[in-house]
Amino acid sequence: AGLHAKSEVYSFGDDGLPTFIDELARDWRGWDGAKDWHSLEGHLSLKATADRLGHMSVEVRLQPDPSSDMNWKAIATLKLEAGSSLERLARQFHAFFRFSNTGT
Repeated sequence: AGLHAKSEVYSFGDDGLPTFIDELARDWRGWDGAKDWHSLEGHLSLKATADRLGHMSVEVRLQPDPSSDMNWKAIATLKLEAGSSLERLARQFHAFFRFSNTGT
């Protein structure tokens, strides 16, 4: 509660984030190890793990530009359940990227 973290993340719409989210929704029955994704410059990264019961954890890391004077990192873990919540998340990501890529 009360945490507000913000960093500019560039060019992450074209480097696989929607595909990564689609993979999480597709593989809802779980997988071994972790699935990782990070933005081109490393400001934003996601690390997902899942068990065979459809429970998923996604660790989200946000940090400023490495060349910045600022030295901080915000880390949050999202707990997701298989099924409609993952499918809804995937649809929202696709809608966001369609919107941001059209400039409207």
